[in-house]
Amino acid sequence: MQETKKIHFFKRIIIAIKDFDKYQDFAIENISEAIKYFLKLMIIFAIIISIGFSVRFNKILNGGTAYLKNELPNFTFLDNTLNFELEEPIYIQNENPLFNVIIIDTITQDENQKQKVIEELNTYGTGIVFFKDKVVLKGQGTSGIAVTYNYTDIQKQYEFGNFNKENIVNLLTNGNIIKVTIVFFVITCIYMFFVYIWLGFLDVLLLSILGYVISRLFRLRLKFGPIFNISTYALTLSILLNAIYIVINVLTGFEIKYFGIMYNTISYIYLITAIILIKSDIIKKQTEFMRVVEEQEKIKLELERKKAEEEERRKEEESKKEEKEKNESKKKKKKDDGTSPEGSEA
Repeated sequence: MQETKKIHFFKRIIIAIKDFDKYQDFAIENISEAIKYFLKLMIIFAIIISIGFSVRFNKILNGGTAYLKNELPNFTFLDNTLNFELEEPIYIQNENPLFNVIIIDTITQDENQKQKVIEELNTYGTGIVFFKDKVVLKGQGTSGIAVTYNYTDIQKQYEFGNFNKENIVNLLTNGNIIKVTIVFFVITCIYMFFVYIWLGFLDVLLLSILGYVISRLFRLRLKFGPIFNISTYALTLSILLNAIYIVINVLTGFEIKYFGIMYNTISYIYLITAIILIKSDIIKKQTEFMRVVEEQEKIKLELERKKAEEEERRKEEESKKEEKEKNESKKKKKKDDGTSPEGSEA
């Protein structure tokens, strides 16, 4: 256990992915070690996916800036009123990854006509309409419902003041896009970390419960702490693959239909394999222990046999010694009887 504590974070990732035999070392660590590893792993996860979102955001900003500078007519936002130099409404379709349509209509003043435009917006999956006095948004963040925001309310909340096309173009050029992208990356990274850390912790918890049941089926009585450790490391490959998949999906739109199933399956395989190896290792150690016990028993019996032989030999030697002493005593007695005065008179 002391050795695994000295393993640095990135080496732990490699071990968690390719070395199942080390999972028993992770299992006997303090649960705090697994929690620290999980938090660091989620930081890496948040950074990876935030990079993907930031690249996409930067691409949108650059494309939007070019479109704004070269394609859109002049406009001004003055006293909470938006005005475009238009002869008819503008429809921008399927050119923005966030919205299926962008409608600019600062000509229509009648509320009934505006409502028809909003109803037209509902025929698209996502979209945004800029009117003279308000903006209507329908996107993933609004749950598919068209939401209206008055410019007066927006200006009170954010206090951005008046502006025109030239101001916006200047704001988005001269290196400001990079600064905005960096700010976007930091905010996204923090947001993603706190969102996915709870989702990841839920995955660890559910996997731990599964591992607890499986360990009982294998008659391996592990406590919940070691199983929690194993489950944390078993999710390593799934989490990293999920980060890579999210980045690819964000940048290219490529989708894997059953990726969620694959995500869970990989972690299940790692968990079950780790438990089987721990069970096998315990059986192996038990077998080695029984072999040692048998050898000790043999040695004990051999020592007892030698001791019995030595005891028997000692008794024989004592018996011979006693016999010898008796014979010598008899000889001495006979000798004493032959040399006495009474014996010579007889």
